[in-house]
Parts: sequence; structure tokens; C-alpha cells
Amino acid sequence: MSWTLEIHHIGVIDGDATLILAKEFDDNNNGKFLGSRALLIDGGERKRATKVYKYLQDQGINKLDVMVATHYDEDHYGGLVKMMENDGRGIFNTTMIFDQGAPPSNHFNFYKDSSMVIDPNRTSDVNTTFEKYISAIKQISDKSNTTISRITTKVNSFDIVRYDKNNKDKPTIPTVQNYVSPHWLIGQEILWGSDSNTENYASNIPQGAPTVHCIAANKWVQTGNANGNAIVSFMTTNNIYDGNKRDDDWYIAYRENTEKQGKNQKSLGFIVQFGNFRYYVAGDLMTTQEDALYPYLNPNNNRAGRVTVVKPSHHGSNESTSNAFLTRLRPSTAIFSTGKKYKSHPASRIIGQLQASNLVSNYYLTYLNPNRASTPLALLTNNSATKAIVSGDWGGRWNDSPKEAKPPEKSDVYITVTDADSRVSSDSDNPKFSVHYWNASFPRYSYYPEQSSGSTEYHFLQRTNRHS
Repeated sequence: MSWTLEIHHIGVIDGDATLILAKEFDDNNNGKFLGSRALLIDGGERKRATKVYKYLQDQGINKLDVMVATHYDEDHYGGLVKMMENDGRGIFNTTMIFDQGAPPSNHFNFYKDSSMVIDPNRTSDVNTTFEKYISAIKQISDKSNTTISRITTKVNSFDIVRYDKNNKDKPTIPTVQNYVSPHWLIGQEILWGSDSNTENYASNIPQGAPTVHCIAANKWVQTGNANGNAIVSFMTTNNIYDGNKRDDDWYIAYRENTEKQGKNQKSLGFIVQFGNFRYYVAGDLMTTQEDALYPYLNPNNNRAGRVTVVKPSHHGSNESTSNAFLTRLRPSTAIFSTGKKYKSHPASRIIGQLQASNLVSNYYLTYLNPNRASTPLALLTNNSATKAIVSGDWGGRWNDSPKEAKPPEKSDVYITVTDADSRVSSDSDNPKFSVHYWNASFPRYSYYPEQSSGSTEYHFLQRTNRHS
């Protein structure tokens, strides 16, 4: 038996949607396809749900095994909600779901300590999409013959840290009755899980199969391993001092749990591993958390510990994917999920570092906003120096004629890693994998419309870059 890994970055224009497929083949029977395991990480905005749903069907997915909402932002999980609401084919009937857990807006009795009181009528920092999310899951679970389960229902994402009064700078893990810790998911393998709750959760990994482990959740990140258990640390941008005076406990907890920026910092992060191939994806996780992760991801700071492919967090925002992070991970390529509304993504700093890296031959974008607020277009358009490949219906003409800008019809980018690819040493000059993307014609940054009955049709070709 052998495996192939596919990682699909679905072009949702705004937001994120990443499909991971582990496919098994019978080498003793002419490579006969035996089956696959499917994981969807985020689903873009509600208005992109139809495209994502169709994409799942086009990949032959009748039942989605695992689904992840990295955090409760509309452009990441709005599409998941709408797909579940309109799931006429039962794709989600047996899905295992992972997310941050119970959010602040859904839990007003955070504080068991009587000295910590907060107004339960305060404005929620999680919009009504969360209530629709829970309702959509229940709608499916109420049907007969369904086993959909939200594994992280009892994860505490509403009271994620306390500070030891006897050690004023030391964060501690809150104990909340009937809930597991905010970092419960860290260290868990999620692609091959086999139970419906945190109490009995286990993962049964087939021999040689790709795996997906959580490495960040609710501002806690993995910094090591001890006896098979994850070592975690709490990372935050909040200052708990006002001058020399330490803030009150209730105010510290309030800011850690409810600040708008905290939603991104609480994003779930994952490392996908298939033999020597590794891939990083982490929603909108920010630099504070990511820079605490990289010593764990590449502890010896060498090429043997590299992460082969990185999906820059927060759509390539300047607030994520620091220079130190990229330097330590040593990726061979990066794949950006960018969109129309992200005028400053990807950041010039990140693009510049990828351009300068002798390890990177190309990097990929699912979309390029023609009205750039940053990132010089010269780095991303058709010139001899660029390493960028923009999938879909995009060309330099857009910059000349912005009225022509429209959502790409095909803007997906996906990776394939064969069993043989996965065995190539990570210390090799050229890790092996393939990247597939769409373009209308050759050269890759132009398109040639054909006139037919007075309408313009764009003919797309799928192209493959072999990284080897």
C-alpha cells in the first residue's frame, strides 16, 4: 500500500479554504485507488460556499471526514456555516469538527472566582455567525443516521489564561468545571480521529499515512514534547501592566478573551506531515504566536528540519509570517490565499524575502488585487525577476484597465506529494512535490479571449510546476 497527499488551496477570492486529501493506493494491484481521507480547513465567506461545496464534489468527496474552523471570522468559517445549512447531499453527515471551543460570547459565567466579575450584558466580540454555526451543526445532527460531532464543544475558549499572584508574570491554565483546557487540541492528531468528544478522543493512524497535528490554539502554542505530551506556552501581545502597577485579574482576563485582535491570535495552527514533507497552515495566527512556534518546528535551525511548504497566515499580512519565522522554517515555496478586499496583502516584506531566498523557486497566489496598497506590482507581475505565479484569470492588463478586474473563474492552487516524494530527504537541495495552478494561456501572466456570439470566453489550462 502507498499514499499520496494533496493540499488544495481553493480560490475563494476573500478568505481561506484549504482541502487536505490523503489517498491510499494498492501497489500490488496496479496502483488501484482504495480510498481517501478528507479534511477541510476553513470555508471562506458565506457567499463562496457554493464554490467550495462544488469543489468538494468535484474531488469525489461524498462524505467529509474532518472539518476545522481555525477561528470565528466570517471570511474563514462563514462558508462552512452556509454549506452545512444547505447540505442537500449529506456531505457533512459524518464529519468530525474542530474549532477553538466555547467562545466568550457564548459564555457569560466565565469567572468562578468571585473577585472576577464582568457585565454579562456587554457587547459580544463574536458575531451571530457563531450561533448560526452551532445551529447548522445541530440541524444535521438531528437528522437520522448522522454522526456529525463537534469534538471541541467543551474546550474552554472563554477564560484562556490566569496569572499566578505569587509569580506576577507567570501565566497559568484556568480550571473551569465541565470544560477542558484552552490548549487541549495542541498535540492532537486530527485527520484520523475516532471519537465524538474530548474525553475519549484518540487517533488511529494507518501505517505510512499523512498526519495533521495541532500546534497552536487559543494563544497557546507548542514549544516542545515530553514523554509524548506537548509542552505549551501562552503567547500574547497584551501588557498586564499600567506603568508599574499590575492590572486587576478581571481586567487582564477580559482583554485576553474579548479583544478583537485576540480572535486572530487564538487561531488554530497545524503541521501536516507526510514522510519528510511538511506543510504549515494556521488561519490568521499572528507573529507573537508564530515566533514562539519556530524553535519547535525546526529545533536545530537547519535544513533537515525545514517545513517544505508554508501557507503564510492572515493572507500574507505584515502582522504574521515574520522574517525570522521564514528564515527558520526554510520553505521551498509559499502559497498565499489572497483576495479582493485584502489591498495590503501579501506584505512587501514577505514577498521580498521569498524573492531573495535561494531555496524558493516560485511562490503562488490564489488572487491578486489589481488596486494594490502595498507590495510593488513589479514583484508580482510578468517580469524576468518575479518568482510569483498567480492562479486564475489575471493579467497585467488589469492594472491598465481596472474595470476588467473580476473574480477569477479558476484560481485554485494545489500540491501533490507522492509516496516517493515523501521519502526524499528534507536535507536535500530540492525536496520533491508538484504544484498545480490555472492560467488562461502561455506566457502565464496573459490571457487571450475568444469571441463567440458577441461574448467573451476565457479558456483555462491547468499547469503544473514540478519542484525537484
